[in-house]
Amino acid sequence: MIVRWNHIAVVVLVTLAASDSMAQSSLQRKTVESLKKIFGDSVAVSRTMIYFSHDEQKQILERAKTRWRADSISMYICASGTSTLGFGFVDDVKGKTQLITYLVALTPKGDIADIDVLAYREAYG
Repeated sequence: MIVRWNHIAVVVLVTLAASDSMAQSSLQRKTVESLKKIFGDSVAVSRTMIYFSHDEQKQILERAKTRWRADSISMYICASGTSTLGFGFVDDVKGKTQLITYLVALTPKGDIADIDVLAYREAYG
């Protein structure tokens, strides 16, 4: 029997893509659940992307004293009726060896409402 490596590679890539999609779906669900705990169960949560220009990335570097790795960030808008109750931003930070995904929730005035770790991938112990 001849093993067709390209077929095996396709199956592996499709499996990895599906598991990544499920992980993203789980992360999305955790984000919404966390924002509802912070701003109230009845809050409507919508997601949008903010894209940074090269100049904005430079401003982030100057102000935060750290380079922003991406040219965008996910922003979640939490609203009740016509009132915006807050915002959520999801990012990753490098732990010892793995990424840690966290959520920062802000009030409409820009004050930190809460911070939640959504995915901790480091080994415990």
